[in-house]
Amino acid sequence: MNTREIFQHRHARQVITIAIGITASLAMFGCGGGSAQSRMATVPPSNTTAAPSTTPTTVAPAVTVTAPVNNSNVDPTVQFVASASSKIGIASMAISVDNRSMFTVAGSSVNTLLNLTSGPHAVVVTATDTKGNTGSTPLRVSVWGSGSSQSQASAPSAPAPSPPSHPAFSDLQKAHWTQYSLLPPGYAICGNCTPNGPQLVVNFQQGVANPSLSGAAMQTYIAGSEPYSDGFWNTRLLGDFAPNPDPGHTIAPSIHHLIYDVYFYMQNPGASQAIEFDINQFVNGKSFIWGHECRLEGGYQWDTWNNPGQTWVPSGVPCKPQANAWNHLVIEVERTSDDHLHFVSITLNGNKSVIDRYDTPTATNWYGVTINYQQDGDYAQHAYSVWLDKINLFYW
Repeated sequence: MNTREIFQHRHARQVITIAIGITASLAMFGCGGGSAQSRMATVPPSNTTAAPSTTPTTVAPAVTVTAPVNNSNVDPTVQFVASASSKIGIASMAISVDNRSMFTVAGSSVNTLLNLTSGPHAVVVTATDTKGNTGSTPLRVSVWGSGSSQSQASAPSAPAPSPPSHPAFSDLQKAHWTQYSLLPPGYAICGNCTPNGPQLVVNFQQGVANPSLSGAAMQTYIAGSEPYSDGFWNTRLLGDFAPNPDPGHTIAPSIHHLIYDVYFYMQNPGASQAIEFDINQFVNGKSFIWGHECRLEGGYQWDTWNNPGQTWVPSGVPCKPQANAWNHLVIEVERTSDDHLHFVSITLNGNKSVIDRYDTPTATNWYGVTINYQQDGDYAQHAYSVWLDKINLFYW
């Protein structure tokens, strides 16, 4: 029996709806500085001796913590990003939590993951220069869990259940992903494209050991000769043609909150037009596409997807991933009790931004839950890779 698969691709430059005939029914695409001080020297009388200089010779290292943000709510695996500076050089940096040493590294920068228990914590990031002088920056964080402040703050209404302590789907970088090629100007899925191009070179590899957090990351890559061409990857988690088909159609309708939790690594974010992370839910004949695009070319900003308008909505929230470092992204969304989409929040490297935008679903005959990842080519179709790791989906 011939059926149709509807792919809705939301591109940074235009909207695409692609319909192709295959043997599955699927609608799964969404989409320290300081001020200088001058002093005037006083010339002493000829019969006196000038006083010796009292300028201090020891200056403590300056420590800047980028993540997590002070007084923020974080998940149990916390990414710490910090740097230090000193005129005589930094020998090492260290992190202590609740007066207990947790991490030490040689050099002037830190980018590491630490596992913390639920509840509030006092953190101190310390730098030691080459002469043994130290400087530090203190901060406080609260790890969310059952009854924590983050679950309460992100909930759209009260009362609401707390997020689960474990993901419904974990290590999805190891799951089955389907790859697609999207070419301008129409961005229809290219049925005759090969991974080697030439218009779009696109491929992915799983089980990559370096760079990796888990020891088995997924690397995605695009290049080619056609500017603004995109690579797209989708994995089906629940429902039609998924590992868990939910034959009684009882699980997917019960889901109202979802969290897409992922780490990604980019060598040069400036080579990308955009990268996109989507959560898709299809229940009760309605399509809920929570599309989130990190627009790197022309704004470094998060956009979210307007379902009925089939267009992107600027959020005003910055998206500035770090180069040559693991970036931790947490996206939280809600399907409201009256079946509307609620874009709740985006947290990048510990910096949480509340989106709080509502949207309306569209019609579909697809059933289930999927997630997408997409990376877009820029004006010169610069070649670049993105590594994805520790991909988890929470729902409740």
